[in-house]
Amino acid sequence: MVDEPEDLMPQDMAADAKYEAEPAGEEAAGWVEVELYEQACAERDRYLRAVADAETRARRGAEQARVGVQRANEDFLVALMPVLTGFQRAVSAFQDGASPEGMAEGLEMLARQLSGFLESIGATVIEPAVGEPFDPDRHEAVYGQPATDEVPEGHVTLVVDRGVALAGRVVRPARVAVASAALDTEA
Repeated sequence: MVDEPEDLMPQDMAADAKYEAEPAGEEAAGWVEVELYEQACAERDRYLRAVADAETRARRGAEQARVGVQRANEDFLVALMPVLTGFQRAVSAFQDGASPEGMAEGLEMLARQLSGFLESIGATVIEPAVGEPFDPDRHEAVYGQPATDEVPEGHVTLVVDRGVALAGRVVRPARVAVASAALDTEA
């Protein structure tokens, strides 16, 4: 004969009650189906909540990015306004008949102000020198010119437009003419 423990723990009694409550036979199959259905519903609910959470995070991220871009644009405009104001004053001075020397001085001041603005946002002007080797990462060849003794083949002969880089990345390459032996008319 087996001795039964005198102090059964409540969790043991609950487990025994569960096994006693489980139906047998065909009723057991129905009970399993109900349990599987409930598990499937719970998993579906967890899945739908996870999808909703992911969509919410994506929406919040997109909104934060939009707000960040808007604030950066606002800062950009605030920094650019003094330059715009300077150009408007230059136009007014020209219309009022300012002297050519005064206009030249005002335009030089505006050029310095605009250069300072570009520096403040981390931009650098790409201005290659004539005779500098052509660099396809920083220059765009817009046409070729014959090579000379002063400017050999593959070197810049003329700067058409300056370029600009922002934070070390070329935003617009400098547009240049490049010396080419194929265009040499003396050969």
